[in-house]
Amino acid sequence: MSRESISKIAYKTLQQSKSIAGFAHKQISSRLMNFILPDSKLEDFDIDKDLLIQIQNSMDNLREEDWNDAEKNIYPKKLLFDEPWLRYLTQYPKIWLDMPNTWDRRRKQNFDDLPKSIDKDNYPQYYLRNFHHQTDGYLSDFSASIYDLQVEILFNGSADSMRRRIIKPIKEGLKTFTNRKKSSIKILDVATGSGRTLKQLRAAFPKEKITGIDLSDSYLKEASRYISDLDGDLIQLIKGNAEELPFENNSFQCISCVYLFHELPRTIRAKVLSEFF
Repeated sequence: MSRESISKIAYKTLQQSKSIAGFAHKQISSRLMNFILPDSKLEDFDIDKDLLIQIQNSMDNLREEDWNDAEKNIYPKKLLFDEPWLRYLTQYPKIWLDMPNTWDRRRKQNFDDLPKSIDKDNYPQYYLRNFHHQTDGYLSDFSASIYDLQVEILFNGSADSMRRRIIKPIKEGLKTFTNRKKSSIKILDVATGSGRTLKQLRAAFPKEKITGIDLSDSYLKEASRYISDLDGDLIQLIKGNAEELPFENNSFQCISCVYLFHELPRTIRAKVLSEFF
């Protein structure tokens, strides 16, 4: 068996293990919390088996595409195995300890349980809520510290594979600027969050200038810690609202955005998109 075949088996085994772990966590936590805090909505909830098969097939296709892009050197193959296990191990107990609060918030449909210390005037109204019932929304260091693992569990271990779907179209688009030095190419990542996407981008674009912008101080602090030891030029982090990007027109050759638009009201999505063009 070739080294490439072994690597592919290792990659798929890793991804499938993450998928199983994410699904198992949701099953166990749901049953446990429904026993402690019964919820009639969950008692009658049943997932269609055909839908589960479709989701699994879609995830298999995602992994195959992820592997093939790395094989074509669209991004380094090391990204396929880049998992912050120590970070996740420290985050995981926090998720369990916080689960009763999240569960209670979900049962009561409480969407505005936010830290008292925040200045609400600094944020748009739609941002002042508990997205996915998470504690503190996007407005605390605690929320930022467990976000990456929460997303991995939510997407059954496929969050990074999904993030990497942006790299191929970015490379295709930047071919327009082949007459320019890579060091003069600027990439902006909007709603950069805890910095996981920035790490993917830096690995794929080691010489380009990369900037991340986000509305949350806490998430920007988390991103700063996370990307502080990356190779290449320093990634710039800026606090700002995607509705009013604090840059002159045509400042960037590329704008990326992951896991943002589904959180925005429809009218705000259009406003954000207008900032990109």
